[in-house]
Amino acid sequence: DEKDEIGNEDSDESDNPDSVSLKWAIFKTYVNPITICAVLGIIWSATGVKMITFLEETSNTLQKATLGAGLFVVGLFMFHHPFIKFNIPRVILYIFIHYFIIPSISILWSYILKIDSTQAIINALSHVAPLGIFGSFLAQNTGYKMKCVSYTFFWSNVVFLPIFMLWILFLKEVTIFSD
Repeated sequence: DEKDEIGNEDSDESDNPDSVSLKWAIFKTYVNPITICAVLGIIWSATGVKMITFLEETSNTLQKATLGAGLFVVGLFMFHHPFIKFNIPRVILYIFIHYFIIPSISILWSYILKIDSTQAIINALSHVAPLGIFGSFLAQNTGYKMKCVSYTFFWSNVVFLPIFMLWILFLKEVTIFSD
């Protein structure tokens, strides 16, 4: 019997009542509250209708709670998952891809499209933001459970600030963008 990253015995997919078919996993990936709200927000923006004062004030209040809610979620992950019983090379690879490969692709595209330096730097730094809870949400809905997703989420939040500062130093010194 093999064990997964947190010590649970792996079982055959047919024995797992939480396993999900590929079609259902794809459906749940695209039809969820996050994507539905994003599409509704784009539609609302396209109409040009002014937002009702009540909704605008409510959304402004919720925006102020985002940082606290994010820290609370990170705390929940820290409480429910051990720190060291995970596939270390896989999590390091995921974090490397997220913090170095994806921003590098963003910088490359900014250079190819000749985007001015301010927009290019903002674009690159937005790809350096820590992983959101969306990946965990998708992992749960597609039957993958948490496995490396939760550990990657946790460690990406732990290492975010030093890596973000290194990117700022790098982007401040490199002048590859047109102004």
